[in-house]
Amino acid sequence: MSLAEERQIAQRYIGGFPLLMVVWGLGGFILWLVLWPLAILGVIPLWLGGVVATIILSACYLPSHEAEHGNIGRPKKPFRWLNELTGHLSMFPLLIPYRLHRAIHLKHHAHANDPIKDPDYHNMAENILGAIRQAWLGSQPGFTGALKDQVLEDSVAKDKLVLEALVVTRIAWFAMAVLAVSGFALQLFALWWLPRQIAMIYTVITLSWAPHHPGQETGRYRDTRGWVSPVGTILSSGMEYHLVHHLFPSIPLNKTPAAYRELKPLLEKEGMALNGL
Repeated sequence: MSLAEERQIAQRYIGGFPLLMVVWGLGGFILWLVLWPLAILGVIPLWLGGVVATIILSACYLPSHEAEHGNIGRPKKPFRWLNELTGHLSMFPLLIPYRLHRAIHLKHHAHANDPIKDPDYHNMAENILGAIRQAWLGSQPGFTGALKDQVLEDSVAKDKLVLEALVVTRIAWFAMAVLAVSGFALQLFALWWLPRQIAMIYTVITLSWAPHHPGQETGRYRDTRGWVSPVGTILSSGMEYHLVHHLFPSIPLNKTPAAYRELKPLLEKEGMALNGL
């Protein structure tokens, strides 16, 4: 009966056009592009551009994450093109290929905390320092992680998605090389390379490690937990309520806190780890 009640509650939060995510995703990407001429021409100091770029890149995964679940536009629906555009552009500064990552991310939902099949399992660590180390290693060249053989072994589109990802990342690397040899290496470092490193660590900590720690159990009410962020809900990108997303991925990010408050009594009955949230 609990699951039926959960679904009844969830339906109240599913649907509607997530304008916030579209503005967040596309607006952030455009603002990041605008930073380049502003910093290069000296309109703003480079350090300020770097701070703004770090904020943008630390937040840019989330709109793409919504797009991966079709929360902006479902397949064969009028806004599907906007869903895909937001997905591709929002996450591009992180060098994360959207379509390949979507396939990988859906495997995470299907196999969360499975040491073999969960593509995010390499982010697990005993403490936050270990998680920072894992996040750093995971963003370095040559790290396979989410692309290990078992993750997409049953996907007929794997080769096509990997090829597409290679093209996307090579375009980004080519752009970096052109900037560096053209005399803009400092701008490249401040507006892209360093913000990306910081953003990847932030994203792994808030979206992967903290909601799934310690990562030892599987199952609907065991693979994700509630947690109280020491920096608050906004600075942790709402990931205190990531358990709602795993229960009902169609609930938009900005609605998960309200949905959680309604679902909480049912989740407590199921013994889900809420940890004071």
